[in-house]
Amino acid sequence: MHQQPAPFPAEQSRQRAVAFALALTRDTRLAPQPYEQMLLDQFVRGEMTIDQVLSSLETSEPGLPAGGLHFEPLK
Repeated sequence: MHQQPAPFPAEQSRQRAVAFALALTRDTRLAPQPYEQMLLDQFVRGEMTIDQVLSSLETSEPGLPAGGLHFEPLK
């Protein structure tokens, strides 16, 4: 049986976390590209965990530094 990782808090909390991150990166080179935005949308809907999003980014983005991205969980 496939066990899902513990989900991030409820969808509303995920929406707030993503909205905050997007506000910080708006109009910067860190603003998400379409693929990154698609992953964030899946995260907000609860279709992916944050670990799955990061794993997808690390395996599909050749321009990332060694070790990929690292985000600290929101408290």
